[in-house]
Amino acid sequence: MPAEVAVGAMARDQPDSVALALHPLAQQFAMAADGFGPFAGSPFRRFLVAPPQLHLSEHALALHFLLQGSQSLIDVVVANEDLHGGGSPGKDAQGPGPRSVARLCQYLAPSAQAVKEPSGCFTRVRRHHIFGTMALLKIARMGHPVLRAAASPVDDPTAPWVARLVEDMIETMEDAGGTGIAAPQVHAPHRIAVFRVPEERVTEMPGDSAQDLTVLINPVVELLGQERAFGWEGCLSVPGLRGVVPRHLRIRYRGTDLKGNIIDREVEGFHARVVQHECDHLDGILYPQRMTDHRLLVFLEELQRHPIDLAAFLSERRAT
Repeated sequence: MPAEVAVGAMARDQPDSVALALHPLAQQFAMAADGFGPFAGSPFRRFLVAPPQLHLSEHALALHFLLQGSQSLIDVVVANEDLHGGGSPGKDAQGPGPRSVARLCQYLAPSAQAVKEPSGCFTRVRRHHIFGTMALLKIARMGHPVLRAAASPVDDPTAPWVARLVEDMIETMEDAGGTGIAAPQVHAPHRIAVFRVPEERVTEMPGDSAQDLTVLINPVVELLGQERAFGWEGCLSVPGLRGVVPRHLRIRYRGTDLKGNIIDREVEGFHARVVQHECDHLDGILYPQRMTDHRLLVFLEELQRHPIDLAAFLSERRAT
């Protein structure tokens, strides 16, 4: 049991005390416990995940007086690494202001709000006393049905549920070390993709350049020309493997962003490759299905031990 959870458990024997759990894992614990609802038992329904700008580690005494009249809250879970002392200064660095405290009091009410999701998604309940900002989502792996089905168009790209999903997708992608992720990869069957083009992956082609994080909703890809190139690809849904995939060198893609603005670009090289890869997910296609020679589907660890000269391999294959 994590230390912060043990501290919270001891506090229940002293109803007048408030337990502060200064560890980001506490948020995940509180949210998981809350999800069990009545099956979790009363010890698990007494958590608060507070916003980091309150800096509760510096104002624990004030928080104690604030909460001492609450009969339904004992344990206070602060899920933010900045409270260890390494946070960056900002306008909230002086501690909680009246607006922050008012917002905290509002969330103390033992109520829940159902969030209506579009057809095809479960309806989830957001509890007011747990208000973490983003979450890591479970990544679907090759073989799961959600990765074989065509995703559904998004009726309103500006809808709040789309923004929440995209925030979680971005955090999940960055945590996994990916350059892109599509909604079906996190079990959300919607035509949404997120990607970036790092400077170190840019080729020498004129239409290939570094690209900041891009959110692409309802994308349409148009293949330009017949020229294709082979290149190594990996995928968060195919962990541990790499494969050589032929992709068109030039494409045009269109879609909308979270504000409903139109995105329309002609790109080349790696930029074109990553967009084709992510948009394939929206049509139920994984990169191994695009491969023309599965001898080049390898484990990453083996590829690092035994590098493949791709140019020589392809030249030899054409000669035979």
